[in-house]
Order: sequence, then C-alpha cells, then structure tokens
Amino acid sequence: RLPNTNELISIADFEKITGPKINLTFFQGTLSNAYWTSTTFPGGNKGSVDFSSAFIASFNLISTYSMRCVSGP
Repeated sequence: RLPNTNELISIADFEKITGPKINLTFFQGTLSNAYWTSTTFPGGNKGSVDFSSAFIASFNLISTYSMRCVSGP
C-alpha cells in the first residue's frame, strides 16, 4: 500500500544538507524526488512528499512521481 503523508514524512531527515533528505543507509535508492502518498486533499488531489526538501504538497494525478510502498494494515 502507499503510505499516508504522515507516515512518509516521518522517515525524512530534516538535518541533511545535500542529497535526498532521508537516511540512505535504511532507504537505499531514494531519489531527490516527490513520492506519492495515499492522502487525499480537497478537490481530489493526492498528497506527495518531496525528499529534495522534505516538503509536503498536493497535486493532481496527472503529475508523475515515484512511489515507496509499505507493508501492513
């Protein structure tokens, strides 16, 4: 499943200066891109977390982003 916005932002590393703002030891291969979340915003837009800045945003489904799936309920 896709994580919600809170789950995805919880793995961001706000102290990193360069590269993706995430611990690459645990999350290898993470790009400095936006990643889709399962969170829906008003107007039907989906949430995303951008690991180049650890920024949360809302976009329409036409946008092309990466996905990081999680397991569990």
